[in-house]
Amino acid sequence: MCQSLTSLINDGQGRHDVRPAGVSRPAEPGCGGRCGRLWGVGTGDQYGDDGCTDGVVRAKYRNSLEEKEPLTPEEVYELDVELRPTAHTFQADHRIRVQVTSSNFPRIDRNPNQAMQVSDATEDDMETATQTIHHSEARPSRLQLPVMDN
Repeated sequence: MCQSLTSLINDGQGRHDVRPAGVSRPAEPGCGGRCGRLWGVGTGDQYGDDGCTDGVVRAKYRNSLEEKEPLTPEEVYELDVELRPTAHTFQADHRIRVQVTSSNFPRIDRNPNQAMQVSDATEDDMETATQTIHHSEARPSRLQLPVMDN
């Protein structure tokens, strides 16, 4: 069973433990161009130091791992990020934290945020990325969590 984060928070049944298990899938409408070539998404407990699960997508490979598709500046794209499988219990009085970033170093190679071969990047090539998440009725961001029954 997959539930949206909104339905977990606003279920009208009071607070209860939430047990996501399996593969979670966030979809984030974000900006293109120089706005972060790698999107990392992770979940965790707001009161914990450890993350629950995470995943990344390189925006130029958003539709295919075989063919690069560059981003167009100022165009909005929906990026589907598959998070690693997990099984975790968020206690009733805790909240699920969602983090969006343009890197996951050292687990994933460094992201220079430029249109260049990552392995050729030097310290001088590194640029700061801006990740913009659009969230509106026309462009809803979402996180689908496979949830075990209590």
